[in-house]
Amino acid sequence: MSFTARGMRDLALKIALILGAACLCGAVANTVLPTRIPWTHAWSRDVELRAAGESIPLVPLEEARGIVEAGAQLVFDARTKAEFGKGHLPGAFSVPFNEVAAALNEVGMLLTKNQPILVYCTSQECDEGLLLCLRLRDQGFRGARLFLDGYRAWAAAGLPVETGS
Repeated sequence: MSFTARGMRDLALKIALILGAACLCGAVANTVLPTRIPWTHAWSRDVELRAAGESIPLVPLEEARGIVEAGAQLVFDARTKAEFGKGHLPGAFSVPFNEVAAALNEVGMLLTKNQPILVYCTSQECDEGLLLCLRLRDQGFRGARLFLDGYRAWAAAGLPVETGS
């Protein structure tokens, strides 16, 4: 099948008309509908929005600091064991999301179904903490809350960290 110059122009015109009609429909929908169609997705807030949609409570930095300093709650680090070894929140347990079954066997005797648990990973863009909260909830543990800012914000604030396993 060969395309002539006229055939290529006709194809380009059809594509341009379809794209133009799609953009026009999107613009009209955003003007008329009460809920707008997002033109782009705020990826930096993806984990936060997903946590809200799943009703996972979020914990800000200052509250996380109080929880860690009080030592009254379990703190789970959802990052890999290697990342955990390089630095973690004081008193945290390594419960990597990708090894959650084995990790929960290690700390399972400390857990009760309604016990508050603070879960974190690297930063707001890291979804492993959220996934661990969801996994804990699926297994019947209702007290998991997400420290969304994670280890990176904790360390950047100059708060104490521990190293090793």
